[in-house]
Amino acid sequence: MLVAHPARSEPTVRPTLLAEADARAFRAPVEGRTGFALARFRPGAVFQPLSWFRAAGTVELVPTPTILDAFANLRVSEWLDVEIGQSRPPLFASFRYQQVHTLPFPDRAPLVLAMRVRRDVGISAHLAHARVPFESWIRIGSGSGNNVTRAASRPALYGLFDLVLGRANAGATGNELLGLRAGVSGMTEIVDEREGISGISPTGFVYHRPVIASGPRVVGEAHVISYVGPVRGTFEAAVGREARALDADGNPETARAPLPSVTSSGISAELAWTLRGRPRTVGRAPIAEDDSSLGALELAARYDALALGRGAPDVVGGGYRGGALSLKWYALPFAALTAAGYAGVYDVGPLEDPQRTDTYTFLLRASFYWIPLGTLNQRPAAVPTPR
Repeated sequence: MLVAHPARSEPTVRPTLLAEADARAFRAPVEGRTGFALARFRPGAVFQPLSWFRAAGTVELVPTPTILDAFANLRVSEWLDVEIGQSRPPLFASFRYQQVHTLPFPDRAPLVLAMRVRRDVGISAHLAHARVPFESWIRIGSGSGNNVTRAASRPALYGLFDLVLGRANAGATGNELLGLRAGVSGMTEIVDEREGISGISPTGFVYHRPVIASGPRVVGEAHVISYVGPVRGTFEAAVGREARALDADGNPETARAPLPSVTSSGISAELAWTLRGRPRTVGRAPIAEDDSSLGALELAARYDALALGRGAPDVVGGGYRGGALSLKWYALPFAALTAAGYAGVYDVGPLEDPQRTDTYTFLLRASFYWIPLGTLNQRPAAVPTPR
């Protein structure tokens, strides 16, 4: 029979919290108000009554209340776990494996912000083994747009396939000098009518408004994440193609007239160096060497380039090229302070200020987080074997 053991000695229900506040300065008022702002407030909870079963829920209250995570994870065997519910799809490796409060920058790279599916409802199969250098995710989900009304006959399909070596393995101890995660991912779906890929700043300013996509939508991605001692390098590239169609007669029963598809692409290259403390591992930020030290310190630099909405004569394309610097102090196991600066050039001026193409943003972010290690990323223990 199967023997169901409690999950170690930890409480069955554990609260979680991420709260972040900013001091901000912007190049122009249309991009945001210089001053203070609450960036995130995400309460949640984890329910883990058994070592092989975990359920998690997270609510985002800023700027508007919304449910982020509502899923269950079941460890079926030593090499397979299944995730069911609303969670992060496996489209970008950095998005799937790295929680936002552990990033060296205050938010995701512009490429990820533009092309990710933030959350969808579905079921994922995650295949990984500590002794096998390959890892993969397969997911069937509701895809982009409305998580509630997507027809079950037209689901979104995702796949992520990685070669994983050394410290890049999620089960690594952190003492390994080297590590490598290299692979590809992608998603495909058919949408009725929804906003396409847009250009979004780290503070939510939309500098390139999306087209209305209708029909097949495909995104492909490639990534290399390397670890060398205290340094982690991350390179991601992606391209998306979105079909469009026009309802020419106003009758929803008739077929729409096809319009030229648009293509968007981009790259992101980031280098993060742990100046003080134990360097980061998969899904974990740098930590202090011991309780008596002054936390961990990390310096990061990133280059981003995006080309958005290209290939259709009736669509004005856009894009962004720029860089970012960040210095983050992980002062306590539950608190961090980040100073970050972003500067770049838009390919086309934003709609609110079309004559201006240059931009910069400065952020000073204080973060408080109570998220037990592995709450959303680490795999539960395997289901006990029959006795």
